[in-house]
Amino acid sequence: MRPHVQIKLGFFPLPITEAERLKHCLSFPDEFSALDPCVGDGVAFSHLLRDVAVHRFGIEIDANRAEQARALESRLCK
Repeated sequence: MRPHVQIKLGFFPLPITEAERLKHCLSFPDEFSALDPCVGDGVAFSHLLRDVAVHRFGIEIDANRAEQARALESRLCK
């Protein structure tokens, strides 16, 4: 692995504009579960599923980014 990739632990977040563009290409059932196996900080995942009735699950190996994703989810669920 290249040094700059090791520092970021392979973190290359999806741009918000791309998440919004992807959302327009998808159709969602009334209720479902979604899993992001590399959720990162959770920002792109939350934009993709904004205003959708969904049970969200994310996996992240970096503890700091996992906490960021958890905090973001907590704010959105209030």
